[in-house]
Amino acid sequence: ESTIITAFGLRASYSFTPQWFANCQLSYSQIEYPGTSRLDNSWVLDTTLRYDIWRNMSIVWEYRYSTLLSNAPLQSFTSNYGIVGATYRF
Repeated sequence: ESTIITAFGLRASYSFTPQWFANCQLSYSQIEYPGTSRLDNSWVLDTTLRYDIWRNMSIVWEYRYSTLLSNAPLQSFTSNYGIVGATYRF
């Protein structure tokens, strides 16, 4: 199915100290379906916080909020999730 997508996004990163880092991303998309009246609007907010324990080991916290608002029946949704992870680099 053909679509026309208009999208934009913003991203910011910040280092609080040599060990603490934060990233934030906000994006918006509008999806049109030619030949139909369907129109979808999507928003995504993603934030991460990273702490470097050692030079090769980090802990990361992430939160993501997503929503899709559609004029088509049963197509809209909202999602929230969080992740905590550790990374070790060899």
